[in-house]
Amino acid sequence: MGQPAARSNYEAINAKHRIELRLRQNKWEIVWIGRQSKCQPNRGHQNWASGRCQ
Repeated sequence: MGQPAARSNYEAINAKHRIELRLRQNKWEIVWIGRQSKCQPNRGHQNWASGRCQ
């Protein structure tokens, strides 16, 4: 699966890269590409989200 995501100064518990695709007229289109993370307790969001931790 590759290397674990490097931690930065905002200390996410987990981080992942995500690509959302949709099929339109028999062709795949990229809808969204980005990075999502879960924050440590009391440091921000606990669900997968693209916002930064505190």
